Amino acid sequence: MGPSALRGERWRDLPLPADRQVLLRRSVLDAEGNPVLGEDGRRVRESARVDPAELRDAIVEGRRRWAREHSQGRALGTRASEAREGSRGIAGDARQAREQGGRGQWDE
Repeated sequence: MGPSALRGERWRDLPLPADRQVLLRRSVLDAEGNPVLGEDGRRVRESARVDPAELRDAIVEGRRRWAREHSQGRALGTRASEAREGSRGIAGDARQAREQGGRGQWDE
């Protein structure tokens, strides 16, 4: 999976056969997140066959849900200005430490 030919470097193309179902597999995990082992000592796996259109829709919905949960109702411009202010603060702390003869956390 490489950079998208249509959308650019920050996007990925996931080619799927439109005429066949896709086989998805994953390891079964216990409550602590460790893989469950079968009687033969191998990992227990779950599998499902899905239609490529359903998989595409699920990926799109998952990305939208992630964006909603992480945006916290702040506009992109607001988040960008907060990031710039934080960056300036870090640079200012390092500069102040150098001026006082100490070493800033980024000077090590």
